[in-house]
Amino acid sequence: MRGLCGTSVRRLLADGADPGWVGDHEDSIDGRRAVVAQGHCGIVRDLAKLRTLEGNKPEIALTTNGQLLAEIARPLKEAGLDRVTVSMDAVDPERFARITRVPNGYESVLAGVRAARKAGLDPVKINCVLLRGFNEDQVIPFGMFAREEQVVVRFIEFMPLEEDRVWTPHIVVTLDEVVRRMSEYLPLEEITHERSETARRYRFRDGVGEIGLLRRCRIRSAATVAGFGLPRTASCGRVYFPCGTTTCTS
Repeated sequence: MRGLCGTSVRRLLADGADPGWVGDHEDSIDGRRAVVAQGHCGIVRDLAKLRTLEGNKPEIALTTNGQLLAEIARPLKEAGLDRVTVSMDAVDPERFARITRVPNGYESVLAGVRAARKAGLDPVKINCVLLRGFNEDQVIPFGMFAREEQVVVRFIEFMPLEEDRVWTPHIVVTLDEVVRRMSEYLPLEEITHERSETARRYRFRDGVGEIGLLRRCRIRSAATVAGFGLPRTASCGRVYFPCGTTTCTS
């Protein structure tokens, strides 16, 4: 995915970008590869200077794979970041290492999740894509992870974005299946959500732990637009920035 550099984002900010941008209530930075690009703390500070039509600071969120998050969670919070979402496809250290090909990667990401919570970047969300024959056995472990780490785990139905990708419906783990299997672990109850929310939300009946479910049809248009590497304004009032990998500097 091609992204915008810090200079490009700042230029868009200076030019006012989309006329509706300043009226949006949430800005989200997408840095899925290693956690934010060089200067992202500065970009967050610039975003924090924006004001909604009501005169409020927009809510700023970051999506990342979390590998370097432990080191910069606090600086990002101080720069004005409000929330963070971490992409994970397993919560078993060995499985995580095989998927990511990063030795001790799980430990690094777990430290980042905990650092984000400690820095006050709540609610910390975990995004997971399940594939049959790959990681579908992680449903209940992710439920346990949500409870133990006090994070929101969101399961996303797999959807191939490339037209020539070889796949069959059989590999898709449906959200109904996720709910059924999670309920075998502990009873769930659905949480009332706003119409603008893209995820169906559930909590465990004892009140400890939350999971979310995002269907493929709700992701397709967003993923397609994001592929251009340009900021996009979602219908729910969010601006997403596809960004690359480096470290955060003050």
